[in-house]
Amino acid sequence: MHLKPLLRLRDLPLKRPIWIYGCGEAGRLIARALTSVGTHQIAGFIDSVKSGRLDDLDILPLDRFLALTPPKEALSKVSLVIASQAAKEIAINLERHGVRAAWDARPLVERLQCESQISVCAFASSGEATAFYDKRYAGSYMDDWDELKKKILIEIFTDLKLCDGKKIVDFGCGSGVLSALIQETLPKCDVMGLDSSLAAVERAAIRFPSLRFAQLSPETIATESGKYDIVFSHHVLEHVFDLSETARVMSELLAPGGRMLHILPCGDIGSLERSLCVWGGRDPSATTSGRFFFEDSGHLRRLDTAGMAAMFAPWGLKIVETRYLGRFWGALRWISASSPAFVAMLCDPLTKRSWRLDMLGVALGTLHTWRTRFDFVEKILEALTLWEWRHSKTGSEMVMLLKK
Repeated sequence: MHLKPLLRLRDLPLKRPIWIYGCGEAGRLIARALTSVGTHQIAGFIDSVKSGRLDDLDILPLDRFLALTPPKEALSKVSLVIASQAAKEIAINLERHGVRAAWDARPLVERLQCESQISVCAFASSGEATAFYDKRYAGSYMDDWDELKKKILIEIFTDLKLCDGKKIVDFGCGSGVLSALIQETLPKCDVMGLDSSLAAVERAAIRFPSLRFAQLSPETIATESGKYDIVFSHHVLEHVFDLSETARVMSELLAPGGRMLHILPCGDIGSLERSLCVWGGRDPSATTSGRFFFEDSGHLRRLDTAGMAAMFAPWGLKIVETRYLGRFWGALRWISASSPAFVAMLCDPLTKRSWRLDMLGVALGTLHTWRTRFDFVEKILEALTLWEWRHSKTGSEMVMLLKK
């Protein structure tokens, strides 16, 4: 039995009707994906014994399917897609009946499940957003950060050349990992963590009992107003429900002559990640949010440099320095460390085939293999990512310093 892995819908022949073996969640996922694309004809579902209807399609038991479609025709006139975790067992059974070729949909199912996890959240209120993050922080959400990112953050805070006794607030501190890193880097400064999620603040206080953490509330804002020399946020502004209100609160916390430091995804033209979206027919500029299609479901937007300037201008803040991460090497580093299903999703165009994405997919797969086999590859990628951070004029992540 020749069981071919199905990685992309476009791998299926266009002119052949498709029978999906398996009418569970995996089979329905494949059927919905085919229906949404609209380029293939779905003949129906096949089950070992079950018959009936599902999602307006017929379910045929295997013996009925074989009576309608003899094995020779099953090879030449239809596409048989096995959407089941028991694909190998089903393939063996089909071979006993003379069917010697089928598609194994498990790789595509994994990819589609990956896509469904990154569809954007639609919060109706800030309360809904807070509840969403309370649930996340009750688990292991953002329990730690990449060591290279920590190294860059240490460099950023060291470059600020803060005097002893300066006050820093980690706005959107999450579980407190970066608050602790800042305090360790600047031991003579006073660091406090704030977050709208009570679950995050409680988790941070348990993990780092020597630091101060508080839940963001009107009372906290009033108490802490005008106290901080640095208002810092790391990957917060893409998550918040009300961007204007967040800018106002941040500005209120800032002391006279204070500075803001924000690190967040960047939507500027020129990064590999943005090009990847455009090559695949998913141009972020065609959306109101500017999001890249593969982002975390909690990302509500992706700002660019101009958008950041406009956001804080009403509060008298101006950009004094901008630096960038992940233009090319940084992007290759994190994408090649991702699962094959995620990489396949990134490199599968929404519309027509792209030779650029085909080449990128091959390169990422090769890089992934090399990283698992040779330790020096990771060291080279880290060195190139650091070089890029110090020299790049654009990227997929921006580090922005603002001052009144």
